[in-house]
Amino acid sequence: MTYLKTNKLYFCVFESAVDRNQLTKFLDTRSEIKFWFYNLPFSIFIRTELSEERLSQLIESQLGQITHFIIRVENYYGRLPNEHWPLITE
Repeated sequence: MTYLKTNKLYFCVFESAVDRNQLTKFLDTRSEIKFWFYNLPFSIFIRTELSEERLSQLIESQLGQITHFIIRVENYYGRLPNEHWPLITE
């Protein structure tokens, strides 16, 4: 996979009441979302050109004012499934 350098990877953590399937179906309809994936509960990785603020607004436009936190992934280390590392390091 090759992405423009302007694409940013975000890690979004949200409250347990959020229906992640509803969120991912919505993200699939948005051209500004390049891709998403998840492997941890109550969270999702999202690659987009949007700012943190704009991504938050986009999520709230679908789910309402949910408790969530968006972090731009720039430095990282951890244990994830092998197939997810290329998505993070692109």
